[in-house]
Amino acid sequence: NLKFILGLNNSVLFAWLLYKFIYSNANRSTRYDAEYVGRLPVPDVPLEKQQPIIALVDKILAAKRADPNADISALEREIDQHVYRLYGLTPEEIEIVEEGGK
Repeated sequence: NLKFILGLNNSVLFAWLLYKFIYSNANRSTRYDAEYVGRLPVPDVPLEKQQPIIALVDKILAAKRADPNADISALEREIDQHVYRLYGLTPEEIEIVEEGGK
């Protein structure tokens, strides 16, 4: 589902992965094409496991349609929590990702 991919793509984890493993290996360019994005580890999960993220993406899109300045940060945090669980991240790994690997 494209909304599932959209949720993953806009998560903190994917931003971290893009920066650490793709952007840093692309001579500091911001190449966001199939060669680089194709390296992102998108899990093959059944639709029922995708549904919580899809539902949150739908809420975000509806909120932004109603008000382009809507605060969607709580919904984004919920997506991040689902993504962390989906990838089986430990609390220590989540901390590294959320701190940006500092």
